[in-house]
Amino acid sequence: MNILVLNLYNSFLRLHIKIFRTPDRKFIYSKQLTPNRNLWKDTEFDSLDQIKGEVFGEIINGYIITQNLLGMDFIDDLMTPMLNINDGVEEEKKEISV
Repeated sequence: MNILVLNLYNSFLRLHIKIFRTPDRKFIYSKQLTPNRNLWKDTEFDSLDQIKGEVFGEIINGYIITQNLLGMDFIDDLMTPMLNINDGVEEEKKEISV
């Protein structure tokens, strides 16, 4: 039995994205392809780290989180790369200029 751990919804497009946890500790990233129809694309991932980029991109595209059983740490991990992105750019500039 799969457990729904994250649900995203885009009210403009009327589309859902759902992430399920399987009994063998893998994750299924399920994306609705068309509104008002039961057409879904399922992709299986071994760890949650592989899905973070997909989820962050969908949040930027207008999806909102309607259900989150992964906790606030998951949301903080999504936003952490964006907060520290300028630090990495400055370090690269210093290395290049030397």
